Amino acid sequence: DGGAEARPVRLLGPDGDAEAADWQKGQVRALLGPGQADRTLLLEDEIQDEVRQMLFSFCAPEETCFIGKANLLSSNVTSFIKEAEKAAAEREIEIAAASHIANGIVYLKIQSKCPDEGVVDLVSTFTRHAVHMGGSFVVEHASPNVKKKVEVWGPVRGDLGLMKSIKETLDPNRSLNPGRFVGGI
Repeated sequence: DGGAEARPVRLLGPDGDAEAADWQKGQVRALLGPGQADRTLLLEDEIQDEVRQMLFSFCAPEETCFIGKANLLSSNVTSFIKEAEKAAAEREIEIAAASHIANGIVYLKIQSKCPDEGVVDLVSTFTRHAVHMGGSFVVEHASPNVKKKVEVWGPVRGDLGLMKSIKETLDPNRSLNPGRFVGGI
């Protein structure tokens, strides 16, 4: 609408039996401050199911250049998405984001074809932002060329030795997906 900044809308769908769903709705209403209720839709029944299906299909790799997934504290989801959108815009790459704010999961998707170098650069930026916020970022779908140039599981952390020890114990012959996990495990 003439360059106005897009504002996200929260779609909330309570789960469980009727009593649990009513409690969840009450909690959401109590948490929303002034000006927040107009940006929040409470979903129920078949509409909730349809929205969930759309979100699951958002992550389908068909006709998609890239899909990445951040795992963050819920309080960092909005700022991470803003940083990701800013980084993509600076590179003139259009991204889409979908998140499950309650558990801190954010999916980032590049639908159109773009140069692998641009994707590699964005993955590095997304990973840096996620790690800076105390989270992680993994590549779920990308071209083989991109996967060769980035750490698809994110940066190696201090617990790599423990992970290697567990892998050695459970797979001493290195026959189960050798070298395909973080740090070449």
